[in-house]
Amino acid sequence: MQRLHLALLFVILPILAHAQGAVPLSGPISGPDQIVNAADFGLISDPTCATDATSSLRASIAAAARKKLILPAGTFCLNTPTSTLQITNSMEIEGQGAANTIIVWNSPAGTPYAPTIDVLAKGVTIHDLGVDGNAAGKNYTDSVYYGGLTTSLMAPWGEVAFVIEGDNFTGYNLKGRNAFTNCIGIGKVSSDGLSPVFGSPSNVNLDNIYTEFCGNGLAGANQPIPGHNGFGIDNGSGSFVNISNVIDNQSFSNFGNDLNAGGSVNWTNAWGYFARKDPSQTGQPASGFGFYSGSGAGTFSNINIISPASFGIWADAGSSQSSWSNITIRGAGQQCLIIGATSSKWNNVECQSPSQAAAGAYAAVRIRNDEQSCDANGQNCQPLPISNLMIDNLVIEGQTNTEVAQGGPPSWSYAIETTGGPNNVTGLINMNAALGTNGPTAFKLDAVVTGLQINHKEAMTRAFDDASIGPLSPYRFAFGGLTNIKSLTPNQSWQSSPFGDFSNNGSLFISDTTTPLKRIALGWDPINNIGVTQSINAGVLPMPFAINPSGGNVYLGQQSLSTTSFSGFPYMGSTDGNLTGTPTSVAAMVPFAFDATNKNFNIYSGSWLKIPAVTATAADIWAGTPNRLVQPSSLIAQDAPVALTGASHISLNMAAGRNYSLTLTLPVTNLDNPLNVVPGRTGFIRLSQDATGGRSITFSSSFKFQGGTPCAIATAANAVTYVRWIAFSAAELNTSCDIAVR
Repeated sequence: MQRLHLALLFVILPILAHAQGAVPLSGPISGPDQIVNAADFGLISDPTCATDATSSLRASIAAAARKKLILPAGTFCLNTPTSTLQITNSMEIEGQGAANTIIVWNSPAGTPYAPTIDVLAKGVTIHDLGVDGNAAGKNYTDSVYYGGLTTSLMAPWGEVAFVIEGDNFTGYNLKGRNAFTNCIGIGKVSSDGLSPVFGSPSNVNLDNIYTEFCGNGLAGANQPIPGHNGFGIDNGSGSFVNISNVIDNQSFSNFGNDLNAGGSVNWTNAWGYFARKDPSQTGQPASGFGFYSGSGAGTFSNINIISPASFGIWADAGSSQSSWSNITIRGAGQQCLIIGATSSKWNNVECQSPSQAAAGAYAAVRIRNDEQSCDANGQNCQPLPISNLMIDNLVIEGQTNTEVAQGGPPSWSYAIETTGGPNNVTGLINMNAALGTNGPTAFKLDAVVTGLQINHKEAMTRAFDDASIGPLSPYRFAFGGLTNIKSLTPNQSWQSSPFGDFSNNGSLFISDTTTPLKRIALGWDPINNIGVTQSINAGVLPMPFAINPSGGNVYLGQQSLSTTSFSGFPYMGSTDGNLTGTPTSVAAMVPFAFDATNKNFNIYSGSWLKIPAVTATAADIWAGTPNRLVQPSSLIAQDAPVALTGASHISLNMAAGRNYSLTLTLPVTNLDNPLNVVPGRTGFIRLSQDATGGRSITFSSSFKFQGGTPCAIATAANAVTYVRWIAFSAAELNTSCDIAVR
């Protein structure tokens, strides 16, 4: 694969070398008096670098102020630590092709490194030229070009082979290679050499640029980034920069749009190959990037990153309000994309074969804002939110090299992962596919995610319960910590929706691509203030919903409710009468509901079985009230005698009692036919004389006595007689008496 891409480079390079460049910003140059030839200043080509070309080049550059300088074909070496060619006047410098006219940094081994070319003036154009930083194997030490202070952010800038500090620079058909850090760097250094000048230079145009093997120097431990690091092209602090048609091969990072770059930066048609990683850099690497962006308001289109050792593209927190389109990343050693930028937009992003360096260890897309907000004491730091993230047409596919080499089983990584605590990620991701035999399958949202919508348009290639998925991604979605999901438009109240209106109410839908309208809808009902989970065939009808269909207990409601609790209860459906319908049959399960009118629990098993929910009272037992649950206490209570009030005519109401008591206070009491007689019921009435005595009672025809003659009751003062009966019907109560009970 690597040989194929390198062959492609050698096909492209001749095209780049003969492409038409931009018009020099120093103005049109005509006439022999406006053209300076470096050969006239004793410039001699010497590929062995025995000849120092510093003096000849400096003299010709000085003579070409506001003119055009012609550099002949050849190799020209700068052989001292102070040989940097500083361009301090506007001019045009023309070589004979990036592969034909080459300026080589050749300071003695072990000396401090310095730039080969430093463009300080405005209005400079350089084209058809190659620059060789010659850092490999020379053991150069850290640069002192900008003062060499260990506290300086710009100390490494002196280790850039081709530095552009002046405004209105145009460069085309250029080649840079083998620099200590960056091969080409755009950035103006402050006068004290300590910091970059934000947004400077401005109006820089680079076109048809090829770089390779940049970052070959070894930065010391006291440098901001020790070890090997360096981009093919790095926009360190420029604004209004246009970079197009660029290729980098095997640098320690391909391209950078660095932390202090200003706005209005445009990168178009960039190809980065095989970015290398310094193995000595532990933790988060500082090398091996395909593309790093740390500044905002940039436009990046047609970016192709091939086999970077670490990240494909890292859009850091500072690169907010940037737009990325037509992005392809293949074989990234770690993540394809790391997005820490707010309000960034991504369109047509393809990630092929992510996580090449360590199978399954890295997600294809990682969303995290590493920039933090702290209190006045620098404590209680929290990541800043990532808002308005837009990714449209994201495709992730392929398998890792480790899996191919080992022959499986696959080690799975996440397709999209949010990490690092409360990010408050908001936005929309339209994802077309996560394809390939062993492609990544899961989304891990390990953060506070509010309003992030992920539309996954195609099915995963692995089944949900496939045992070969392994421990890294056993789920399609893995939510960790507190995850908030909300929709921009509140969903309609689920209770007030008319029957049959099962539209797209909800904030989160779970479905597959075969039947996308059949889905689980989750959301918040703002009318009734209730969370909702609904299984639906959208726009058609509700669908069944199973909880733990493969086994396991199901717990509903709150544990350890208090006797005064008003919430924490599970609720079930109810009817307003007896159930008569036949529910849909589900094997080894029964449906149930509550009849709110008759107060019954109803369970269907071939027919509706009713379980009363109301306990019967003694009066319910006397009256035979249906749908009542009989308790032993009710059975005891129903035997208690009911006291009657004396009257000349009394009818026993057997729906209001079973046993009775009556004190006789009238000369004659008529016991009329009883009411609501229940056949088979037994009972008694206790008749007691008052203190006077001599009271009598007559029985109606319903009371049947042995021999047909009613019994005579005791008449002495305070005497007691028990009259007992067994009811056969309302007209026949078999009656007997126990007289003069003491």
